[in-house]
Amino acid sequence: MRVLQRYKAGYEALDAKAIAAVYPAANVASLQSALNQLSKLSYDVKLHVDGIVIAADGQTASVTASEAYRSIPKIGSASPQTGTVVFTMRKTGGAWTIQSVKSDTRN
Repeated sequence: MRVLQRYKAGYEALDAKAIAAVYPAANVASLQSALNQLSKLSYDVKLHVDGIVIAADGQTASVTASEAYRSIPKIGSASPQTGTVVFTMRKTGGAWTIQSVKSDTRN
C-alpha cells in the first residue's frame, strides 16, 4: 500500500522523479514532459479485496485495483477516467517497487 500511496502522491504532485522512485522503469523525461502539460491531476487507487497475489517466494506480487483519475490540462479540458489497473511488483532489499503498470484506460 505504501508504494501505491507514493505512486499516487507523485502523480498528484506532477513529479516524475517521485513516481520513478517507486516505479524505476518509468521514463522520467517523457513522463515529466507529459506532466508539465497539466495544471493539476487527481488520482485514486482502490484495491480489490482479492486483488493482491503474492508469489510463493514472497519476492513478487500482482496487485489489481480500480483507478480513477482526472487530469486538468493547462489548456483545454479532460473528462475523468476510471478503469482497472494491474501493478506487477518486486521486493528488492526489503523494499517493494513497481515493475510494470497495465491500465485499461491509459498507456
